[in-house]
Formats: sequence, structure tokens, C-alpha cells
Amino acid sequence: MQRLLHNLLHPRKPVAIALGVGLVLLLGMAAVWQVPPFLSQGNSPAGGSNGGTTPTSHPTTPNDPPAIAPQLVDANNRLAWRLLSQLRHASPASGKNLFVSPTSITTALQMTWEGAQGKTQQAIAQTLALDNLPAETRRQAMADLANFLRHPAPSIQLDLANALWVAPSEGNASSLNPEFVKTVRKIYQAEVAELNFATPEAIATINNWVAQNTSDRIPTIARDLPENTIAFLANAIYFKGLWARPFDPENTQNRDFSLANGNTISHPFLAQNATFSYYENNLFQAISLPYGEPEKPQNFRLYIFLPQPNRSLSDFYQQVTPETWENWLQEFRPLPGSIALPKLQLEYETSLVETLSQMGMEIAFDPVNANFNGMRTPPPNLFLNRVQHKTFLEIDEKGTEAAGATSVGVGTTSVAVDTFDMEVNRPFFLAICDHRSGLILFVGSIVSPR
Repeated sequence: MQRLLHNLLHPRKPVAIALGVGLVLLLGMAAVWQVPPFLSQGNSPAGGSNGGTTPTSHPTTPNDPPAIAPQLVDANNRLAWRLLSQLRHASPASGKNLFVSPTSITTALQMTWEGAQGKTQQAIAQTLALDNLPAETRRQAMADLANFLRHPAPSIQLDLANALWVAPSEGNASSLNPEFVKTVRKIYQAEVAELNFATPEAIATINNWVAQNTSDRIPTIARDLPENTIAFLANAIYFKGLWARPFDPENTQNRDFSLANGNTISHPFLAQNATFSYYENNLFQAISLPYGEPEKPQNFRLYIFLPQPNRSLSDFYQQVTPETWENWLQEFRPLPGSIALPKLQLEYETSLVETLSQMGMEIAFDPVNANFNGMRTPPPNLFLNRVQHKTFLEIDEKGTEAAGATSVGVGTTSVAVDTFDMEVNRPFFLAICDHRSGLILFVGSIVSPR
């Protein structure tokens, strides 16, 4: 069996993808009683015994038609709105910034789905809104997503990486299912390695891999590991995009930003007068800021939605749905005007165990009823003991860097304008999207610029 897995896991380069904001999500698999399984040697995640792998460069072809399945885009975006709703309701009065990558979460949980069976597999698929897609169609869609993200616009770096660590075997303990390992490597281009989770070096190995795949923007994702951890899945997304129209540093100056609690702080704002894609209604002002080179297609964009002075972020969230979001994006039109945007540098971290449980995945975290027999034959029984999500976001004069990972007709009417003045000086909503497919890479709300 060791020889078989060794052949399945021969070294192979991981996927390299250019993307806007970065994000990381990790999953821990645990046994009801502690019996570590084995994992044959394979392509080692960076920080492991075989060291890191330099991402492969790919040609940029921004004019190519989207190769990603529309069903996957729709599922990814619906997951984004459900996550935001759950996370906001979990701490409605926290007054904290919120920033997640549905693409990273979808990728990590889809890898986990490969090892689940029965009701557990069904629960993960339903949570991801992918339960209507046959398995092979879904796997092809995930492979197409990775290939699709390899072709960002010029002046954009987008990297996507996956990893799987598994504890070494002991005695006659059951091993990971070779088909599961093969699928994770082939479809998700995951780096795979053995890792003794009981040693102090285990946490450092995981953190080193995450730091390397997020350009050190997320240096720490794991601070401790449960004693019964036998496998760990990780996904990292890193995005760095230069503005198609950079902001002049000489125009950056301090302005007042009004916090949700009524207080006001002074903070540096970027400022620019130009023609931008813009939309306004009775609920918000919205602007689309493109990344890339001015004379070439600008596929990746930062969308900012600023609630009107008499409205709030809560009003925005009450009306946004997958359907209204799509309708709003169709209303953007080129318009001359001025934009003032606060410079940002923030980190966001949360455990998604409770959130995903409330979204329908509770069985996956149940030590008794979880079914990950596709990953390994019990005993012991496997279940998820961790889903951690962490992101980084920076917006300045040059561009954006980040790391990690509803219903038509909302009762708003368009406001007729021939120019605009948009000062983002109060809590607002933002999203980094691919214009070709509509895929939401990162999304969240900013209640304080620092």
C-alpha cells in the first residue's frame, strides 16, 4: 500500500493563479479516538520536507471567453451572501469589519466533500449550493475554475494553492483512501505530505506554507492543533491588482470618516476625478474601479457600495440577494465624477464551524454521525474539528492587495444623474469580482478604515 500511494503522490507542480485579494481557509479532520493514519510521500506543501514550489507562469489571455461553469459561479456567489448574512447575525453589534473569500471557502470545502459520503456529503454539497451538479460535472467545474483564474488581466497577480497534510501511519492503522488522495491531487492540484501533528514543528509547517502562498500577508493561520487531528486541508488565495487609473499620492489627504457608533475619525483618503462605471439609486451610490492596463480589457474590478446618508449597511444587506446583485451590476454606466476612498489595511479572522453548522453542515462536525468514509475506512470515525478563515486587505494609491478566503425588484428606483461626487466617508460594502464570469472572489463590509 505504501508503494501504491507513493506512485499516486509523485512530485508535481501546484496550480499558480493570479488573483486580487488574498485569503486562507483551513480544515482539520479528527478521529473519535486517536489513531493516526499514514500518508505516502508526495508533492510536499511548502514548508514541508520537500520545500516550496515556485508558481508556474501562464500566458495572459483576457479576451478568452469564460471557461468556468455558470452553475459554479452562481453557487459561489450564493455562498457569499449566505456567509455574510450568518456572520453579521452572529455579532450584529460588533462594529467590526467583515471580509471573506467565498472562492477559497468553496475550494477547501469541495476538497473535503471528496472524502465524505452519505448524508455528510449531501450536507456539504447543499451548503455549497452544488447539490444539483453531478460529481464529475462538479469536479470538471473546479478544474476549470483553477484554469480560468490563471488568466487575469495585465498588472494583476493571482495565486491559488491547495495542500493536504496527513499524519504518518502506525502499525495496522487504516490509511487514507488512495482514490481520495489521487482526486485531491489531480482535480485540485493539491500538494500532499505527511506531517506529525503531535510535534511542535507541525504548526510551523502549516503556517510557513500559508505565508509563502500569500506573500507573507497571512503569516499565521494555525496557533494550535487538537490532539486527535489526523489530516489538515488548506487553501490559499492571493490577489494583487494595480489600478487601471492609479491615484495620485499628492491628492491623498486626511478626511473625516463617520463610524457606525456616531464617532468621527480623521483618516487618509485617496482622491481622483475621472470617468468611472457608476450606478446610484435611493439605497446607495456605487462605483466600479478596474484593475489592469488602461488600453486593455479590465476584467477584475473593485465594487464599492456606499449607503445613502439616510440609509445604513443594514438597509443594504436587507435588500441584497443574488438576483438584486446581478440586476444592480447591469445598471452601471460610464459617468464623469469624483471619488474619495479611504486607504485601508486590515485583517479578518473567524472560525466557520458554527456558521457552517447553521448553514446545514452540522453533521460534518458531529464525532458520531459524520461520514468521511471516502477519506478513510473507520474505525476510528472521522469528523471536521476546524474550519478557520483569515483574510488580509490593503487598498492604496497603486492598487489592491489581499490574502486569505438574492430577489429581483427591491423597491429602489434609479436616480438620474449626469455627474457624481462620491466620498466613501462612512461604513460601506465592497467586493472584488471577475467581470467576465461574475465570480465574486472577495466580499465584505468596512465599518472602520483602521
